[in-house]
Order: sequence, then structure tokens, then C-alpha cells
Amino acid sequence: MKIYEAMDITSLTSWSLVEEIEQQNHGVSCITWNPNPFDKPTLAVASGIEIKIYEHDNNANRWILRETPQEKHRDVIHDISWAPNIGRNYDFIATASKDKTVAIWKITKQNNQISTQRVASFDDHQTGVWRVEWNSTGTILASSGDDGVLRLWKTNFAKEWKKFLDVST
Repeated sequence: MKIYEAMDITSLTSWSLVEEIEQQNHGVSCITWNPNPFDKPTLAVASGIEIKIYEHDNNANRWILRETPQEKHRDVIHDISWAPNIGRNYDFIATASKDKTVAIWKITKQNNQISTQRVASFDDHQTGVWRVEWNSTGTILASSGDDGVLRLWKTNFAKEWKKFLDVST
């Protein structure tokens, strides 16, 4: 995985390589950036069936692998999306996989440690899932796959993720 930076933001034609992170086995299928400008720069990377979370260490001026969740998908991850955060003390990312599932992961940062927990997993698509995307407040997740159906998910008052809409053509 290579990370580039525009050294002159007034001229976006020139980008410089700032870091190259070696990925084992499957390479990188997709990435997502933490959209919160008040957090340290953080990104989640899907590599085969697993997720890796990297955080930028300003002192060392490099990206550090901070977390690899123990739970994994059963097949290749096609997409990953970091939810915007409007005041939660934790974050969410969502993954879409060829294994016909959508998963939601809770990311907690405490005492300079990052931990993850899968809080939901859905197999409603019946076919490979290609895309996941959050709304602008990070409270509703959309997923789509080879079945041609767009599904919307949100939490109820018990903090359980539930499907609330199917849209098909």
C-alpha cells in the first residue's frame, strides 16, 4: 500500500510518496479514512478477509499498524467505509464481502490503544456484497450487491442494527 501527499495544495498535479506499507498475502482491496478531523489520521484497510487499522504517528512520522480484529470474513472484502462521527465516543466501520455479508465494527480508542468489536453481521443479500456507505451523520448504512437490492440499516433504541428498507429496481 502506498500513501501519497500533495506537497503544494495550490497545485494538485504533483504528489509525493510519503510511505509504503508492505501487505502480506492478499494485498489491499480497499481503504477508508477516518473522516474526523479532530482525531489522529487513521485509516482502515481491507486485505483479503481481514481488516487492519493504521494510525499516523507524528513523532515517528510514519503509519503504525494499531489493530487487526480477530474476527474475519469468510471471503474477500470488496468495500470498507468509515462512518462520520457526530459525538459518539467510538467509531464505526462497515465492510462488504464476497461471502454475502455486511459487517459493522465498533472501534474504541482508550489510553492510546485501539480495539475493535464486530457489533452486527447481515446475510440478507444472498449474493456477494459490493458496496457499503454511511449517511452524513454515520447513523444509517447502505449496502448493495449482486442481487440488485439496496438495503438500509440503522440501530434501534436497544442499539441493535436492523434493516429498515429494501429498494429494488
